[in-house]
Amino acid sequence: MDPSNSTQHYRQKNSMSWLDIKVWLREVAEKLVGSYIDDIYVLDKLLIFKLKNVKHSEEFLLITEPGRRISIAKLALRLKEDYVKSSSVWKSSLRNCSIINVEQPDCERIIFINLKCREETRKVVIELLPRGVVAILDDDNTILLVSSYRKMKDRSLIPKSKYMLPPKGRNLDYYNVSVENLKNIVLNGHNVVLSLIKSLDIPPELADTINLLCKLGNKEVSSLNEMDYECIAVKLRELLLTTMERPTPCIVYKNSSMVGFYPFIPARFYGDEYRVEYMQSFNDTVEKYFSESFKSLLISKKIETTANELERLKKSLEVIDKNLVELRRRKEYFENLMKMVNEFYAELERIHECVRSMVKSSAWKHVESCSNFIADLKPDKGLYKVSISGLELEVDVRKSFAENYFALLKFLSDISRSIKRALEERNNIEIKINELNSIIKDETKIIELKLSKKIEWYEKFHWMISSEGFLIIGGKDASQNNKLIKRYLKDNDIVLHADVHGASTVIIKTSDRNVDEKTLKEAAEFAASYSKAWKAGLTSIDVFWVYGSQISLKPPSGEYLPKGAFMVYGKKNYISNVKLMLAVGVESIDTEDGNKAIVRAIAGPEEVIKRRAHAYMVLVPGSENPYSIAKTFLENLKRVLKNYVITVDVKDIELKIPGRSKIIKLVMPS
Repeated sequence: MDPSNSTQHYRQKNSMSWLDIKVWLREVAEKLVGSYIDDIYVLDKLLIFKLKNVKHSEEFLLITEPGRRISIAKLALRLKEDYVKSSSVWKSSLRNCSIINVEQPDCERIIFINLKCREETRKVVIELLPRGVVAILDDDNTILLVSSYRKMKDRSLIPKSKYMLPPKGRNLDYYNVSVENLKNIVLNGHNVVLSLIKSLDIPPELADTINLLCKLGNKEVSSLNEMDYECIAVKLRELLLTTMERPTPCIVYKNSSMVGFYPFIPARFYGDEYRVEYMQSFNDTVEKYFSESFKSLLISKKIETTANELERLKKSLEVIDKNLVELRRRKEYFENLMKMVNEFYAELERIHECVRSMVKSSAWKHVESCSNFIADLKPDKGLYKVSISGLELEVDVRKSFAENYFALLKFLSDISRSIKRALEERNNIEIKINELNSIIKDETKIIELKLSKKIEWYEKFHWMISSEGFLIIGGKDASQNNKLIKRYLKDNDIVLHADVHGASTVIIKTSDRNVDEKTLKEAAEFAASYSKAWKAGLTSIDVFWVYGSQISLKPPSGEYLPKGAFMVYGKKNYISNVKLMLAVGVESIDTEDGNKAIVRAIAGPEEVIKRRAHAYMVLVPGSENPYSIAKTFLENLKRVLKNYVITVDVKDIELKIPGRSKIIKLVMPS
């Protein structure tokens, strides 16, 4: 399709349409339902909900930006610790509320999140239309809290008022629209695209695509014939049905810049002028499209204090530079004045003696007769001024000429010292500015790298990659143990469990490959370390392993199976006296652009970790708390690899440590 068929000017897309919302909700609703609100952050105009889904043992962020977008994100950074405090006002209204369902009223750019909050029901309204808000409603639709107050002609969005949807011009069944419907609705006096947008309330990209597919050339509505109307009705139905049933999430680029995000490919972008990037999901599409603005917001928040201090120092530098210009000008002038005084010293001394003699005889009015060089008199201050070769010297009659001379020398010396002090202060400020710029650069890099990091699905569990390349995963709690067996366990996988109550269920994902003894040993050490045996201070424990086909979550008839437990049928294979020892380190992983720039924490047996890690420590059960150990490790690492480890924080390391421990080996790069 040739985009030149339409004269409709295309502008960059800045917000989600009602069609985008429909596609997004269909994709993510199942993930949202059942989640509970763990925390809420306010970041400029964004309201970010931290959600936890116990059923799926995962947590994620729901990012809402009134008037623009809504999306789910899993970020490799911790908002609460690094960027913004949780909002006590919002959190107190929604603490521990769980999501019952998520819905979109008609074809509005509005989302309702219905919540169960103990004995109450509440609703979060997210408006993506212009001047939209996020609001909390009670079960009577009364506004309890709103992100910003709005008083409009047709409705008010303020606390204690009833929430009302914006007025809608007409309700239209887009999937069954007829030619007669269109003739009665589509406005005359406009071109086709503009009229379809205004009359049908459809997204601009949809109206523009219909115009191109029907080859209407964006003509005036009054010029449309029966076939044109029929084509509009058919293409509208087809596009909506196809988009909902088989969406094609994509981002469109022009000259390497993103110009739009869509759940289908608008016909305008079929030409060579544009590049289309296909995405795996529409949520990923929205996330990526708004990632730059989100990144900029996070950076500005993170460096806010530093940036303010930097601005203050820059202004101080401007003042110093201005003063230096004046000081240097004065120094040059007085250096020239000193040259003149040295050249005419004898004559100036004679003039001075004459002036002093006149003054003593109370004859100030005759002072000028002492020399033609005398330019001005200040009898009330005891001063007179001498002008030679355009340079003026003010002389004090109360002092000898030699005293005046040395006063001039001292004044010139004072100016030189002032310049020196100003330059030293300027240098100190420049050093501080460079330090702050370096901090800003590092913080910016941290955010960019963390946002570019792809979080693998297995990273929410305990995990490691064995020496032979097998993925080994373990549950962090009873819920994750259940989830691993229910969702990820295959018959040919191998399940390991320390022979103690309260341990991680560890799975070797075999991908139907034969598992060697070395991998079994590594997985057994992993399973032993992430068990209660570590916290009990044991040095070794037995670990058993079975195949996935031997595992069941269903108890025998009449019996109860505790959460996190499972039934084993058939023979258990034991590995005796598995030592409790774990290596924790950091490694590089690829970013989306293919660069190995991000560091992540890893854990496993030393033989595994030493091949992957840039630095690591070996732990055994001990008395020191995990945070202190993690902090010590990072402090040592930053001394040798400061720029390398900026994306790792104490929490990343701490979460890998099974409990109170002791460092028995520390390996750092030379």
